[in-house]
Amino acid sequence: MAPPARDFVKLAENLDRACFDAEDSGDEGRSAIFFALARLVSALAFASSAVTPGDYAEATYEALMAMPDPGQAALGLQRDLDRLA
Repeated sequence: MAPPARDFVKLAENLDRACFDAEDSGDEGRSAIFFALARLVSALAFASSAVTPGDYAEATYEALMAMPDPGQAALGLQRDLDRLA
């Protein structure tokens, strides 16, 4: 039996809302955690419905934005991809 489907888009929206609520209350630590979780779930949403290379690029972008240093993570990913080419 297949596991229940997840509505990643709705979950990402809820996590974004929690991020903004935490930010509004001055809790930067919780806001950062919710931001990262929202980006990861958003990456799952894009990846699970991806059809075009652009869709996969959007999923990758969202996943990178969840990292503490997205620029450095992107450079590392590019180096890895270059080695595979």
